[in-house]
Amino acid sequence: MDRLRRRQVFGPDGYPVAAAVIALDGPVATHTHDFLELAVLLEGRVTYATPDGDRPLEAGAVMAVRPGDWHGYADQHDPAVIANLYLGPELLHGELRWLLEVGDLGRFLLRGGVAVDGLDDPGRHRVRERVDELSRVRAQPSRASAVLAVGLTCAVLGELGEIRLDEDHRPALSPIVRSVLLLIGRRPAHPWTMAELATEVGASVSHLHREFRGQLGLTPMAWLARNRAELAASLLLQTDRPVGWVGAQVGWPDPNYFSRCFRRAYGISPSTYRRWNTISPAAPGALTPPFTH
Repeated sequence: MDRLRRRQVFGPDGYPVAAAVIALDGPVATHTHDFLELAVLLEGRVTYATPDGDRPLEAGAVMAVRPGDWHGYADQHDPAVIANLYLGPELLHGELRWLLEVGDLGRFLLRGGVAVDGLDDPGRHRVRERVDELSRVRAQPSRASAVLAVGLTCAVLGELGEIRLDEDHRPALSPIVRSVLLLIGRRPAHPWTMAELATEVGASVSHLHREFRGQLGLTPMAWLARNRAELAASLLLQTDRPVGWVGAQVGWPDPNYFSRCFRRAYGISPSTYRRWNTISPAAPGALTPPFTH
């Protein structure tokens, strides 16, 4: 399994937005990373490999890969070109938190997967232009380059927001659900309970449970576990600290419980996940962005 770490994509002190237009000259080995990736198949046809199985995709397909998950491309039938947008997930709880209010798009970014619909030719052309421009931006925090990067990111997301991304016909996330998402995102290691979350957002436990499950398909506690697992996966890639230390950082100080929760999310133990991700991104078949620092 290949890995891409955020410091390779955003730079050691870079703003967590980057992009690339990549022409595939062969299969791309399965790989994982510790940031959110949005990909648009601009040209060609590929077989998309994910933990849920292989899936044939044609030009226009839109994919979202959550931190810690893996994917790859195989069986390339035509010359394929992919536009990739890379985002630090913390942006959804900061500068871009308003995206959680945009129905399909918000759920797509939160849940990942393959969009129900695809982009048409004009949409793919516009995405390619904007991703190509963003690929030349070296965004730095508190600089004009970060403003430009966010603007181009929003332009790409605007194109994606014009199509049906999620199979669920549900309204935009309610203020209660958005508030819980932000609370968990900002303090994932806090020992949250349903009662405390409900008190924080001014709702009853039953109402919060019903709203959250109805709009995201998960309970608040299941979302907390997923958020912690993603953060743990990132720390396992970013650091060489002991597995027990990683668990404590995300809110699971009991190593055995941490291992069970992580296995429930990714199908393998934290230590296996770390060992699995030991091949350098420069290995043959790895997807190494041309702008890697």
